[in-house]
Amino acid sequence: MAERAVVVAIGSWRYDGTVSSPVFIVRLDHDFWYEVARDEDALEPGEVPDLDADGFSYYVSFHGIRDDGSFWPDSAGHLSVETAKAAAESAVPSGIRWSPHTGGGEPS
Repeated sequence: MAERAVVVAIGSWRYDGTVSSPVFIVRLDHDFWYEVARDEDALEPGEVPDLDADGFSYYVSFHGIRDDGSFWPDSAGHLSVETAKAAAESAVPSGIRWSPHTGGGEPS
């Protein structure tokens, strides 16, 4: 059974330089985009899930996890929190201020 999405890092950035906007790094125990492609019968020959050594993949989300536990990522999967954070930082025009987070998973 798949693990629910777990927020492992939280940050904020300034939209238009003034509006504080959230960003989340979310851990899954499966490759979200691999599963989408598998469900749509669109896997490439030999394609395998992209997971770290512990079986996790990390995603950027500018929306977080919905109340019903569902989640749709705003990035490709990453093999670490650090590479997901770097992807988030490259996706916004301002810097991201990362907050300490202890809500589950590995520390941010």
